Amino acid sequence: SPTFRRLTTSSFLIPAEATHVLLQNTNMTSSNSYIEVYDIDDMRSKIAKLDGRIVSVDANGNGDYTTIADAVTATSDGDTIVVYPGTYEESVHAFGKDRHIVGICKDTCILTNGTGNYDTPPLEMNIGSIENMTIIADNYAPTIPDPSENHNHAAYGIHIEYPNADPYTIRISNCKIVSKWSAGIGLGHRYNQTVIIDNCELISECVRIWSEWSDIWVQMGGLFFHNDAASNIGSTGKLRVKDTILHGEKAAIVMESVENKV
Repeated sequence: SPTFRRLTTSSFLIPAEATHVLLQNTNMTSSNSYIEVYDIDDMRSKIAKLDGRIVSVDANGNGDYTTIADAVTATSDGDTIVVYPGTYEESVHAFGKDRHIVGICKDTCILTNGTGNYDTPPLEMNIGSIENMTIIADNYAPTIPDPSENHNHAAYGIHIEYPNADPYTIRISNCKIVSKWSAGIGLGHRYNQTVIIDNCELISECVRIWSEWSDIWVQMGGLFFHNDAASNIGSTGKLRVKDTILHGEKAAIVMESVENKV
């Protein structure tokens, strides 16, 4: 997490070493005035992987891009995308793109999509990392029926899928991930893939969806995953969940196998 200080407006000091700061939620008229100061340079110095360049996303136009999707499209493998506080209503398709998406503050960096559609979740990603974000598959603009109806095409908060020939890793850290339609994270676990979920909240607010593979109703959990459909290639995928809260209306974790067993 970045260095964060809440300071009164009567007097404050910005550390000399902080050459790039973000002043957020400034209110100079209220008797309870304050300024939130984010030390961006301090935050950037803590990003685990800095092989590529660093770009910024700010919905208010003060960054390199105004949407996360545009930043993902414009950057290359190994690049880091720093997300400034704001609500980003979009669907980010990052399958096969090794990006590192880092929010400045989990509570104020919000990625959301309200369609509920399986093909337009807030985030599709299978390699790279995402950190310090709140991600919500919401229901404010639904394009599909209510999840209680007989269908399975509903949005995860994050959808992790997509094969890769070489060993690859995705890491999700310090995020709150919610789906009002399905699982918080839906994972199609693949050959040579390592998935690391660390210090997160995974929440499903959906009771059940229809599984076309098992031909039954499936209770959703904070995490839903199935193994590789190409079962003959063996099992080399790894899943590590650490210091994470999982919550579902009926179950915390749901696993479905290629043999159609839940």
